[in-house]
Amino acid sequence: MVNEHALTVSLEEFGLSKYEAQAYVALIAKGTISAGELAYYSEIPRTKIYPTLLKLENKKLAIISKSKPIMCTAIAPEDAFDGIIHEQINKVNAMNTLVSNLKKASEESRKSRGSEEKRY
Repeated sequence: MVNEHALTVSLEEFGLSKYEAQAYVALIAKGTISAGELAYYSEIPRTKIYPTLLKLENKKLAIISKSKPIMCTAIAPEDAFDGIIHEQINKVNAMNTLVSNLKKASEESRKSRGSEEKRY
């Protein structure tokens, strides 16, 4: 059995708010449910469930129906997080390039300082 609390904490570490993480995990576990049911299963106050759903929809993690009652569905994790994974990979690659460039700048600075005459 999957530990839903651990999943929620992991999602928070990757940038989701506590409510967003709780709602997404509940949607994955329950499938398509109403906003009221989602509030119940995710233990999110009913007054907070609609703004939370809108945030999940904006992050492309959930689909919200425009019918009454509002129904919501989680986007499959492999689809929802594919873009986020690629974005994180790009950030890591950019950081590696930055570190490499900083290292080169540091080495060049050391070389030029060694050959310069110190004047005071």
